[in-house]
Amino acid sequence: MMKALGVSLTVMAAAIGSTNAAAEQLDFTPGFYALATAGETEYDLGSGVILAGNGYSLGFGYDINEYFAVEATYNNYFNMTIGTLSYDANGLTGRGIARLPLGSWAPFLGVAYSTASETFIIDGTSYTSSGSEIGATAGFEVALTDALSLRVMSDAYETDNNIEISVTHIGLVSRF
Repeated sequence: MMKALGVSLTVMAAAIGSTNAAAEQLDFTPGFYALATAGETEYDLGSGVILAGNGYSLGFGYDINEYFAVEATYNNYFNMTIGTLSYDANGLTGRGIARLPLGSWAPFLGVAYSTASETFIIDGTSYTSSGSEIGATAGFEVALTDALSLRVMSDAYETDNNIEISVTHIGLVSRF
């Protein structure tokens, strides 16, 4: 699954990068950046049961050099209410990425370590749990200005009990 995702994201990035030849160049000079993204989180519980919803991430990162970066984000994975069922999930993610700068765009792959706290409320009874997983991340950035870029990314995890989790986001990165 991650191999297909990585290939498709790279192809999309190549198409965007080739049509944007006159765009700004991405500057990965060592230093800090802020990021804000939004998108969908999906928990595939198996047997056709899927929990999904929209959420957001806010965080910061550090460009070690033009090829490597580390980052940390707060994630509101999603909240949903259906009748007497309420579900809320949030947590933190630490990510290490390796990228290939190609002028105005850069595809990347990496590893993500995420924690999550979730709360189910059913008919007024609350159930909570928490956990952490290591997964893979893939995506790309496209320069909008010399300090601002568009990011598209996806993290994928699989728990010990075969629950597949994907977090797919689009957002902005601001280097300072």
